[in-house]
Amino acid sequence: MYIFCLLNESEFESYVNQAEHGNYLQTKEMGRLKTQRGASVSFPALKDEQNNVVIAALMTKTKLGVGYVFDIDGLEVPKENEALLSEFFEKLKKHAKDEAGLYLTVTPNAPYSTYDYRGNPLSEKNEALMRTFVNSGFAHEGFYQGYAADGNPQWIYKKDLAGYSESDLLKSYGKDAKYSLNKAGSFGIRTRELAYEELGLFKEITERTSVRRNFTDKTLEYYQTVFQAYGERAKFVVAEINFQTYLDSLSEQKKKLEQKLLDVEAFLEVNPNSRKKNNQKREFSDELSTFEKRILDGEQMLKENGEHVSLACALFLTCPHETVYLFSGTEEKYKKLYAPFLIQDKMLKYSVAENIPVYNFYGIEGVFDGSDGILKFKQAFNGYAEEKIGTFKLIINPTKYKGYMLLKHTREFISKLRGRG
Repeated sequence: MYIFCLLNESEFESYVNQAEHGNYLQTKEMGRLKTQRGASVSFPALKDEQNNVVIAALMTKTKLGVGYVFDIDGLEVPKENEALLSEFFEKLKKHAKDEAGLYLTVTPNAPYSTYDYRGNPLSEKNEALMRTFVNSGFAHEGFYQGYAADGNPQWIYKKDLAGYSESDLLKSYGKDAKYSLNKAGSFGIRTRELAYEELGLFKEITERTSVRRNFTDKTLEYYQTVFQAYGERAKFVVAEINFQTYLDSLSEQKKKLEQKLLDVEAFLEVNPNSRKKNNQKREFSDELSTFEKRILDGEQMLKENGEHVSLACALFLTCPHETVYLFSGTEEKYKKLYAPFLIQDKMLKYSVAENIPVYNFYGIEGVFDGSDGILKFKQAFNGYAEEKIGTFKLIINPTKYKGYMLLKHTREFISKLRGRG
C-alpha cells in the first residue's frame, strides 16, 4: 500500500541523492531553474508504510486556455516494478484531474535500445516499458532521428566512468581524441571556469556559433539564471590561448624538428640508400612545413587579436549520477587548435575525480553513416549511443482537451490564411 504525496524540495533532494539512478533533469537545481523561469514546480511521490519515498519526480504545471498541462521530464523508472509505476501513474492522473489538468506528458530517463559507437545494437528494444505506459493509458508520441527542436533529444551519446582512474580514462579515448589533446596541450591552451561576471564572454562565443550553425542560442539571462540556480553544479568552461606563448612553443618544437632533420641528413650522407632514414627525412620535412605555416598563422593571429584569446566554451551540469554536456561554442577560425577536446577532457577528469558514474555527451542525430559531425567529435572519446524511449501523453480531461485542440487548430488555420494575405 503506497501513499501519494507532494514532497518539499529538501525531501526530494534526499530521495534523489540516495537513489541508485538519477539525471540532471530530476534535481532540486532543475526545479529552481524552472521556477526562476516562471514555471510552477511540484514533487509528486509515493511513500510506503514506513514513510520511505519509493518513487518521486519533478513535475511542472503550465496554464493553457482551458486547463493545465503537467509534464515530467527525465522520470527515473523503477526497475522491474511495473505495479509501482502503474500505481504512481494512477494516483498522478487523479492529482492532475483535481488540479484541472488537460493532459500529462512523461519522458522517462530510459533507453528504448542501446548501440555501440558505430551504431550496432547492444540490446533488445525495451518493449516491456512501452507496454507499461500503454497499459496505464498513455499514448506514445513517436520516434524520430535528427536534433530536437525543443532541446529534448531522442538520441544521446554516453560514456560510463565507473571504476576509471584518470590514467585509465586517457587510455580509453580513441586515437583522434588522443592526437587532438596532445596537439592542444603543445599549443599552451588552458581551460578554466568562468565567473558569473564573465558570462557575457560565454554568450558572445555561443551566439557567433549559433549564427554559423543555424540554431537558436539561449539568452544571456538564461545562462545567468542557470548559474544562479545550479551554483557549483553548473560549469561554464572556456579554453583560452596566449598567442605569444603559442608562438614560443611552436618555435621550440620547430628547432627540435630541425635538429632531427639535420641528424637524418648527416646519416644519409654516409648511407644514402637507407629506406628508413629517407622516409624519416620526408616525414620531418613535411612536419617542418606544417610548423612554418602554423607559425605564420600564429603571428597573424597575434597581430590581429592580441595575446589572450578565448577559443571555445561549453556548459556542463552535474549531479551525483551524471555530468551532462549541454551547450557549447567554438570560434571557427581557431578550430584547428583543438580546444574543444581539452574542455571535454577537463570535465571527464572532473567527473572521475568526483565519482560521477556517467558522462552524458547529450544529443546526436541517431545517424551513423558519418554525416553527423557532432557525433564524430563525441565518438573520439569512445562510448555508446542510446535511443531514448521517448515521450508519452495521457489525456486527463478528454472533453476539454478536444475543445483545446479544436481552438488550437482554428488559430493555426487563421494564422496561415493571414500569412497568405
